[in-house]
Amino acid sequence: MDGARIYAENAIRKRSEQMNYLHLASRLDAVVARLDTQAKIKSASQTINIPFPCIEHHRIWVLDRVAKLMNLMKHPQYDESDDVVMV
Repeated sequence: MDGARIYAENAIRKRSEQMNYLHLASRLDAVVARLDTQAKIKSASQTINIPFPCIEHHRIWVLDRVAKLMNLMKHPQYDESDDVVMV
């Protein structure tokens, strides 16, 4: 009977190891998929930047212009016709 108990314990332990390895394999597959997606996105972004290197310059220029316009809207220029005269 002792041999049967040891055999059963070993079988249970091996089955548990098998499940743990399957779990680890699925987690590694998920990491590989994320890394593959990240590599594809990086490659695509580099491919886009090659034919259009001036896009970055224009994007910065447009953002600068928008910031200036917003500042003008917040703080309008002083106009002499807006003077208030106290009598």
